[in-house]
Amino acid sequence: MECRGAALVFLAQSRVGEITSAWLLTGDPLKVTPEWSDQTITAVPDPARWTCLGSRHDRSDTYGCADLRAVLRDVNCDIMFILFPLDVTPMGLIEGDPHRLRPEKDYPVWRSRLPEGYVSMDTVRMEFPSQG
Repeated sequence: MECRGAALVFLAQSRVGEITSAWLLTGDPLKVTPEWSDQTITAVPDPARWTCLGSRHDRSDTYGCADLRAVLRDVNCDIMFILFPLDVTPMGLIEGDPHRLRPEKDYPVWRSRLPEGYVSMDTVRMEFPSQG
């Protein structure tokens, strides 16, 4: 895997009220190694260890940052492992606001700055604390 500045992180996404909120555990990235390794992450609800993805300008009625504890209490949408952050750099000048345009759809990007390769996972096990 050529990470190119990105880290492999855990994502938890939940619908809380009217908002779907995705949080990345950026404070505890997984180590991408050439050999198999056992790794453990703990989804402690400490906002300092997490990054909320927020929303695009045109989707803020559906996506955004809900309370982290509420998201982790009921992860009812997705769990994923993703690479973050990505260096999405336009090829040359672009017309318009890059935050309102879509990379690769509205303008080309330097793919050489993005991660390449793959990560294999054998087993993912989730354990929940006992409610006592």
